[in-house]
Amino acid sequence: LTSVFVVGTLFSGSTLIGRDITTRIRKAHYVGELNNFTQVPELSHPSSGRSCGPCSLLGKRCRHFTDALRERVSYNDIFGMHEQLARSLGASVIIDGSKFVAWLRRALEQQRADPANRTPVKVIVTVRNPIAFAISHRNRTGEQLWQGAGIWRDTYVDALRTVNTHGLPHMVLRYEEYMAAPERSL
Repeated sequence: LTSVFVVGTLFSGSTLIGRDITTRIRKAHYVGELNNFTQVPELSHPSSGRSCGPCSLLGKRCRHFTDALRERVSYNDIFGMHEQLARSLGASVIIDGSKFVAWLRRALEQQRADPANRTPVKVIVTVRNPIAFAISHRNRTGEQLWQGAGIWRDTYVDALRTVNTHGLPHMVLRYEEYMAAPERSL
């Protein structure tokens, strides 16, 4: 099993990128924002993540994101959750789109505390043009542009600092480049 964490700001195309990577990498599966599935305090949106995105769009019950899975997994064992999902989905690469750098750090702390956990970790940092992000943020929240710019800066710097501090293999994927040439980016 390899765990790939997608981190970055909101509105940076992480869901599109994760979904498209799933279609290109054999036995990879984008599992969405697992922080929402587990309802981790301060890193979750209570109304989202309660079911599998594709299944909810199709109006059917998901056989992977079940109540039984929710009972077995916890944000206190992120890699255990990845392992359970990998088994259920028949995947060898789990792409976790939780976005929060704090979620990645939490996983790394758990891994460091468990010497038996040797799950390879890779990171994709998604980023959008800071002006476009600030405008999207303002349109969705009503906050000032400078507040969105501060969020963009803090998130991007935190993501890069974290992957470099831990020596994690990573890549930065710009939303605008991806949208202009998805095949080349992938």
